[in-house]
Amino acid sequence: MPAFCIICETAVTPSTPSVKCVKCKKNCHLKCCELTPSETAVNSSWTCGKCSVSFGSLNTVVSLSDIEQLFEKQFEKVKTELRSDFSKMIDEKFQLLNNRISVIENNVQNLESEFNRCINSAPKAVASITINDVVCELNDRKERSNNILIFNVPESKESKVEDRVKSDLSFINSILEPLGTFPTAKKIFRLGFPKPNVVRPLKLVFENKEEAKCILRSNKNNPSKINHFHADLTKIQRESNAATIKEFKDRKSKGESNITLNYKDNIAHISTRNVTDHQTKN
Repeated sequence: MPAFCIICETAVTPSTPSVKCVKCKKNCHLKCCELTPSETAVNSSWTCGKCSVSFGSLNTVVSLSDIEQLFEKQFEKVKTELRSDFSKMIDEKFQLLNNRISVIENNVQNLESEFNRCINSAPKAVASITINDVVCELNDRKERSNNILIFNVPESKESKVEDRVKSDLSFINSILEPLGTFPTAKKIFRLGFPKPNVVRPLKLVFENKEEAKCILRSNKNNPSKINHFHADLTKIQRESNAATIKEFKDRKSKGESNITLNYKDNIAHISTRNVTDHQTKN
C-alpha cells in the first residue's frame, strides 16, 4: 500500500524524497517540510508539526528513563506549587483563627468584669442567701404586688382613726378623679408611727396586682408630681434599685454616655445604647 505525504497528500515514491516522523510514523515530502537530504541525514529523529505541538517537550525524549525524569520534574513542580498554596491558605486560616480567639478573649474579659461589678454592687452576698430566704422573698413580693404607696399626702388632725382614714380617702380621690375611674382599695393605712413634721406615706391594698398596676400607670398622666405613687417593694428590691442607680451615676460620671436607666416591673436596669445607630437616626 503506497504511503502519502501528510501535507500535500500525494503518494510518496522513490523519485520524490521524503522523511518519516519518528512519532506518528507518517511520511512527508522533503519539499513539503522544507528539508534537504543533508538535513535529514544529520537529524534522524524528525517530528512533524502536529506531533511537535502534541508532544511538546517530549520531542527530546528518546527513552523510558527520559520520560520518568520528565515526569518527576513536572510532578515536583506541581508539589512545590501545592505546598506553596496550602502554606498560604493555612497562614490565612491561622490568622483568622487568631483574630477570632482575640475577640472571644475580649468578650470573656468584658463578661468577667461585668460579673465582678454585679457581685461587688450586690446588696447581699449570694453565699449568705438560703432557700428559705428566697421563698420568703418571693412570698413577700407576691403580697406587696397588690399594694401601692402614696407620698406627700397631708395627715389629718382628727382624733378618730375612722375620720383620718376618710380624710385620706377623700384626698386620694381628689388626685385620681381627674385621671379617670379606678378601683377602690380594700384597705388603707399609714406606715410607721406619727412624728412631728413628718408626713407618713400611705399604703393602699387592692384585691389583686392588676388593680394596683392600674393606679401606678395613671401616675404617668399625673400633671402634678407632688403626690407620687410607688410600688410597694421589698427591702431587697429597694436595695437593688439603690445599688443600680448608684452604679448608673458612677458610670455616667466616668464618661459613659451611651447608657440609660430603665425600669421593668419597678426594678431598675442599666441599658447600653448603640451610639452609632443613635447618631444615624438623628
